[in-house]
Amino acid sequence: MSAELGDPESFKRALREASGEVSIEEIRDAVEQAAEYANENFRRAGENPPAGASMPEWNMQPIIDSLEIRRVEGETQGKLAQGDAFVAEWQHPHTDKMEVGVRPHEITGNPLLVFEDWATGETVFTTRVDHPGNPGIGAIRDGFRRVIEERFA
Repeated sequence: MSAELGDPESFKRALREASGEVSIEEIRDAVEQAAEYANENFRRAGENPPAGASMPEWNMQPIIDSLEIRRVEGETQGKLAQGDAFVAEWQHPHTDKMEVGVRPHEITGNPLLVFEDWATGETVFTTRVDHPGNPGIGAIRDGFRRVIEERFA
């Protein structure tokens, strides 16, 4: 059994497979616990950035602070009614880039990029930068996987 990242029905479906019908309270508690585990994973990743990454650019607190957990009322899909769900969503725009990683890519200015060089502290003005990419840390996926194993295996 697994819950797929990016599939909003997957976690709820995985819970049902693991334990039969699950109460909304159990789902809420599981989502809240999974979000806590995910944020612990983000904190650890922020304390240990990959080689060449700066602490300011690898600061995970804004991502952690962007978490919203909300209840979503079920809808009917075809002939099957769907139960209510709780959704954990990190609103920070770079959450997905930290979660799944990014390949090396070029960033171009419009017309200029202006940023502080973390190594020298100097302000840099340039038209383009080659971003080296970064590995995905899987914080959210691992948080939800851990809850499924602990509560519903």
